[in-house]
Amino acid sequence: MLDPFWNPPPNGSNGVPEATRALWALVNAVNWEETRSVLTERQAILLTDRALTLLRIIIENLSAQNEIAEAENWSQYLPLLEEASAYGIDGAWSNFISTQNKAIDALETLINAAGNDEKLVVLEREQALLIGSTTARVILRGSISKQREQHDEELAEYLEKLLLLLEDAQISGIPPAWNRYKAL
Repeated sequence: MLDPFWNPPPNGSNGVPEATRALWALVNAVNWEETRSVLTERQAILLTDRALTLLRIIIENLSAQNEIAEAENWSQYLPLLEEASAYGIDGAWSNFISTQNKAIDALETLINAAGNDEKLVVLEREQALLIGSTTARVILRGSISKQREQHDEELAEYLEKLLLLLEDAQISGIPPAWNRYKAL
């Protein structure tokens, strides 16, 4: 039997609210082009108070179940939907993609930093992107999965250490997280 939320039946099936299917399609799109397409095609559903409330409930439930990675993944879509609802899809999408690109740039700078001193400088300078939002952590988790699929365990382990640093810094702050990272 399918779990009606995590594996919603095809469109038109009874028992699963359209908002659930639309959110699921948005969050599980295979690429940004498909995400934008879902947002545009299902905007009458996704940009409603009902869908926003449902998304907040999903995020809260995932967090309560300690499914942090999933909660953060779903969380990255909340500002997109809120902004699109208030100001329109084009501007919201532009901001969403800009945030993704800035997070990628900050991660690349952190990953490629020459040594620990440089890493700490990057972490402090880019803390709003690397620690203050979920975007960098979601991207980093995707990169870890990709490296594992490509059997690059060494890079995957390095990225996992950086992910632990970002998660720890979000909870404890940079200085204590940094000290624990250096001890790894």
